[in-house]
Parts: sequence; C-alpha cells; structure tokens
Amino acid sequence: MTRTLMARREIFGEPKRFRDALIHHAPELLQLAAGDEVTKPDGDGSFRMTLTVHAAGAKVRKAVRVHLGEARESGPWVRIPIQWEADPASQLFPSFDGGLELEDHDASRAEVALVGTYRPPLGPIGSVADTMLFSHQITDSLVTLLNNLGRQLVRDVYGEGAPLQASAIRAAMTVRDVMTEDVMTMSEDLSLRVAAQRLRLIRASGAPVVDDNGMVVGVISERDLLDKVADERLGLGSAAYAAWQRHTATTVGQACSRPAETTDADTSVRDAASRMAKLDLDRLVVLDGAAVVGLVTRSDVLSALIRDDNDIDEAVRAVLTDLGEAQVRSDVTDGMVTLSGTTTARSKVGVVLRSLERCDGVLFVNGDGLGWDVDDVVPIPPPML
Repeated sequence: MTRTLMARREIFGEPKRFRDALIHHAPELLQLAAGDEVTKPDGDGSFRMTLTVHAAGAKVRKAVRVHLGEARESGPWVRIPIQWEADPASQLFPSFDGGLELEDHDASRAEVALVGTYRPPLGPIGSVADTMLFSHQITDSLVTLLNNLGRQLVRDVYGEGAPLQASAIRAAMTVRDVMTEDVMTMSEDLSLRVAAQRLRLIRASGAPVVDDNGMVVGVISERDLLDKVADERLGLGSAAYAAWQRHTATTVGQACSRPAETTDADTSVRDAASRMAKLDLDRLVVLDGAAVVGLVTRSDVLSALIRDDNDIDEAVRAVLTDLGEAQVRSDVTDGMVTLSGTTTARSKVGVVLRSLERCDGVLFVNGDGLGWDVDDVVPIPPPML
C-alpha cells in the first residue's frame, strides 16, 4: 500500500536562478536543508541525508539513502526524480519515491515542492502502523525539509548576507499556503450513498458541489449527510425545514448546503479565519475565477497558529527590515517573540510591537528589552486646575 504526499513552499527572488541552483546543487542543498554536513555522493551517485521526525513528543533523526534522477525542464517547470530509503534498516522505515519540483509563478516568485508516494515497511503490519505513526512522521519531515530547502535555495542564490531581502518572507500567510489542492468535486445528481463512499475514501469531511457547467453551487459535508442517517427532526423554522429536506434527499444536489461560501487563494489566512468564525463555517471553497482550485478548512487555518518558529523569526526580521529597524533583535520560542536592541525613535516602539503582533503564528510580543536612539515622545502636560 502506498500513500501520496505533497509539501510546497513559496520563495521569492529570480526563478531562473533558483532553477539553476536546484539543477546543479540539489544534493548539497538537500543535505544542508536536512542539517547535515555536505559530503560527496558515493560511486552510484547516491548520498545520505537525515530526516527529522517526531515520535512520542521527541525529535528523532533518521538517515536515508537518496537517489536523484536527471533533471527535466519544461517551460516554467523543472522536476528532479527523487527516491530514498532508510540507511541502514530500510525494512523498518517508509521509503519515498517522487520528484523534487520547482515552478516559476512570475518574474519574482517560484514554488518548490516535494511530491510523491511513500510505502510503509513490514507489509500489512506496516500499513496498520502507518495509520497511527508513519503518516504524521513522514508528512512532518517533508514539510520541515522543504521549508529548510527553500531557505537554502535563497541563500545559495543570494548569499548569506541577504536571505531576507531575497525571500521577502511575508508576515501574513495566505489561503494558498494552507489550502488543500486537487479537490474532488461532486455533481448535483450524484447519489448520497456514492457521495458518502467518496468522502470516506478520501478521508474528507466535505466537497464542493458543481452543476453541469462546472459552476460551484454548494458544498456537501458530513454534517449534511448526518441528517440523512439520523431520525427525522420535526419542528418549525428554517433550520428544521432544512434538516427535513436533507433527511428526505436522495441526491447531493438536494442535500448540499447552498450557496457555497468561497474565497480566493490570495486571501490572508487571518481574513479567512475571521470569516469562518463569524459565519460559523467549517470550510471555504477556493476559486480562481469560476474554477475550483482548493478547499480551506478550520483545521487548515490553524496552520497559522502552529507556524514553525524559524518561519516566524524570518517573518519578524523581514518586517523589522521593512520598518527600517535593523538594530532590533528578535528571538522566537513557541510563537513568543522577545525583542531587544534599540528602535530608531521611542515613537517607533508601538509601531514595531503592533506590526509584529499581526505576523501569523505570533502569540505574544515582549518588548520590555527595547530601548531607542532618540526620545521623540513629548510628555503630556498635567491638566490645568
């Protein structure tokens, strides 16, 4: 049994230079991203790399043997085949088979991705263990590896001295960063039995519903299907009538919630979360024009809360650079930002604190250690009696 995995990271800079770096320096970049020393490939061209996984609340480092294929370029896209298996004890750790990809988005932005499948070890026993252990471990390790790879690409192209300016790390995460892509849609005339089977098969709690022209008309969810299974609810009012309609429905079109609440991929996670909280929504359908390009759920927007400390720190320092406050130093631990150093003026302290508090993933900003170069705050005179 195999499972599909995908991890993506957006990076900012010149895509052509990123592509050249990936093609010519992929082994070194991957080793650095894994936190390893750079070593020469063995005689068969393979090299060792260490994955970081989480098990029982602790970080575990596992060495894997990596094989890279020949890079293939097609328009704005380059793909390098990649495979790995544990080294040693390959039979005790999942193997991976896929591609390391980079795609140009525009003249100043690209996306690097790891896409492929992994195979649990130990046959049927490993498949059972996979549902409890491996899937989360491998997903976490891929995300960590890819985040670090994005940083290494920027540093390889622009040098150690200018990683922030080159990457233009955004303080605000967007729906594009957290949404599920390649979403399965369902037609209005699909039976509820088939809809339930498909949702269970892909382990999803809901899916967009489209009409014959491919236009989104609603969303079918587990909550909608629950009324079909449950006893008929009697009562007055719109809620009771809607529940009765779902209970008597036979097709997705009859049972789905209408209209579909939608957003676009460039909406900030903060705005999407605010809308979902205000309207008590479980999910938003992500559209590009009229086309469905993704689905963002409550679970997805929580990614802003568990954003990696390294990502937060880079975002914080990027904001400080944009504000012209290069003398302010930051330290991030568990989403808590501690500042030290000096701002250019006393009046800028509040600006710095408010700006950093809006960085996604930041839980609290401690500015007690800040000083200032110039005290430009005029004290308010006491009132005249």
